[in-house]
Amino acid sequence: MKKTTYSFLVVLFVGVVSMTACTKDMTKTIYNGPDVVEFANPATGSLTRTVTVPTGGSLADSILVQLVGPQRTTATTVTFTVDAASTILSSEYTITSPSPVTIAANSSSTWVKFRFNKPPASRTLLVTLTGGDKVGVSANWKTFTYTVR
Repeated sequence: MKKTTYSFLVVLFVGVVSMTACTKDMTKTIYNGPDVVEFANPATGSLTRTVTVPTGGSLADSILVQLVGPQRTTATTVTFTVDAASTILSSEYTITSPSPVTIAANSSSTWVKFRFNKPPASRTLLVTLTGGDKVGVSANWKTFTYTVR
């Protein structure tokens, strides 16, 4: 009986020690850079997307804007522009969430939303983040390119 109790306590002690030794410390921040906002495309991991608008119809789409850094207790506004190098005509798209967009308090992302009409030829729309309320803009992830067909 003593041997069984002793064995059980040893197994229990080893189990508790091994479980606590494998736990990650989730209180540490991995990213140490400045707080910035950036575009993201979770589907492909790139800053481009091709959309095909049905003939005679329109198509809604959006780009994720994310905060890189800790969530904030107040809302963060983010401004963006359509780059002059875009080849799409203003009649071929509508921005349904105009600049600035807002990342809500205690959140880390928002969406820039568009509605595209069918262009007569393939065109591009370049969208560039230009500023954030008390946060910078990521140098590498600030411009998103749509190809609209």
